[in-house]
Amino acid sequence: MYRTDATAPVSKQTRFGFTREVPENGSGQLGQTSTSGRHARTTQRMFVALALIASTGCGDGGAGGNNNGLATAGVGGAAGISGVGGASGTSGVGGAGGAAGIGGASGAAGVGGAGGTAGIGGASGAAGVGGVGGGGSGAIGGGGTGGTAGDGVDLPPLTRADSFVDSAPPLLEPLPDAPAGQWTPVEFPDAKCRDGSSLKIFVRYSDASPNYFMYLEGGGVCLDDFFCGINPPNVQSSLTAESIVTGVTGLELYPQMPGDEGIFKQDPANPVKDWNAVYVPYCTGDVYGGNRPNATFPPGFEGLGGHTEGMHQFVGFDTANKVLGRVVPTFPDAKKALLTGSSAGGMGALLHSHRWADMLKDAGFATRGFVVSDSAMPFDDQYLAKCTQKTWRELWGLNPSFPSDCADCFNEDGGGIATSMGKYLNEKYPNTSEVLGGIISSQDDEIISLFFGSAVPNCTPTSYDIGVYNAAINDFRDNIAGRARFGSYFMAGSLHMHLWRPRFYETNGTSMTIAEWLGKILNNEAIHIEP
Repeated sequence: MYRTDATAPVSKQTRFGFTREVPENGSGQLGQTSTSGRHARTTQRMFVALALIASTGCGDGGAGGNNNGLATAGVGGAAGISGVGGASGTSGVGGAGGAAGIGGASGAAGVGGAGGTAGIGGASGAAGVGGVGGGGSGAIGGGGTGGTAGDGVDLPPLTRADSFVDSAPPLLEPLPDAPAGQWTPVEFPDAKCRDGSSLKIFVRYSDASPNYFMYLEGGGVCLDDFFCGINPPNVQSSLTAESIVTGVTGLELYPQMPGDEGIFKQDPANPVKDWNAVYVPYCTGDVYGGNRPNATFPPGFEGLGGHTEGMHQFVGFDTANKVLGRVVPTFPDAKKALLTGSSAGGMGALLHSHRWADMLKDAGFATRGFVVSDSAMPFDDQYLAKCTQKTWRELWGLNPSFPSDCADCFNEDGGGIATSMGKYLNEKYPNTSEVLGGIISSQDDEIISLFFGSAVPNCTPTSYDIGVYNAAINDFRDNIAGRARFGSYFMAGSLHMHLWRPRFYETNGTSMTIAEWLGKILNNEAIHIEP
């Protein structure tokens, strides 16, 4: 769905040491901006749980676009000195050949682009990669302006095997219309948070692409007194620490809102810069999978903070289904869509991956879906204690989130979450030439190491000594997700959550940026990056 409404005027406000843009109506719907990252929060947070190619003639080429996304073509260069001698230019991938001036021949059309208009005599300059036809080298006039580049490689929807149960939640009313280019809040009065309050999400429509990505926010889990104390119980509090060292215990008492860095930034290097975007705050404490409304903690989970007392709405499964039910029908013309998230949101994206794929299939949309998890994935039982997994199942009511026809998903000892779901997804969508998504992680993520190794009652958790966490993510890539189906981007170090930070555009000690890697995933290339 394309959106063409004008962007509302904004002003800037400063709060808690960071600046955010706010519409003049005061709704506070735009995300924060910061020179130090998404929210400039590193000193007050802690999540302890979870081408141009020049012409051989004399004309200058047009500006290059991004061959992974919708790149707008540049303008043809100035006329060359001579109308004879320049070689024909070739337009970039996705771009259109430039229209030649008098005396210039057209450039060749790029993939998805239209050929330039032929003239007579000299040849046109070359087009930039993904951009427009270059400047003509004819004696009179330069090349014309090229067209807009395509959204990378066109891909068919995922292939689903017939023998599996359809687990798609119902399609609901689409999200409301709103001006393009700005974040607009959408209330979900019937979707609840852990404290019983209602969910509010944000949508930013695009007038340049029908595609969309949906980002699930992270923020720890409510697992015991300590972890519940730093897990947002509603959308008015946040937890986005990237390390234990730089964080301080406690929630940040300001609303969860989309930022303007990383995947949210409309940067030429971002493969989804022109896509529609949906931001979903995290407020159920159960990695978007809980099915226990009015839940209470059993004896043994008490703590000095009293954070396990009273009732908790572990209803992330229902909340996520209601959001998916409205987001999917909002973009019926999408050719590609991405379900992603960081930390608990990454776990949620993986947990709902088969359900989301079923929704796209059932709706009859020609949409190819991808799932990318940042800084969280379930591990094999040798790296994640069965008793810890059993606690998740029982405390949050996790079992109903698993597909009913997944025979191995309901082990009495609690184990097998990762292996059973990995096997199920690969068998339900069996075409090995179709990439399902990707995973991003530091090789020693200290936040997830602590969360997965937390000492829940009656359980001896896994100890993540040096190298153990790296072994666990390698095992997930190789033996659970599958190297042919899921790409991977692993970086050295222990920092947590990467998609929405400036390092999305950095190489992080590897051979490419996370943004470049994501572009390849979205073009059906299961590429694997390591330090």
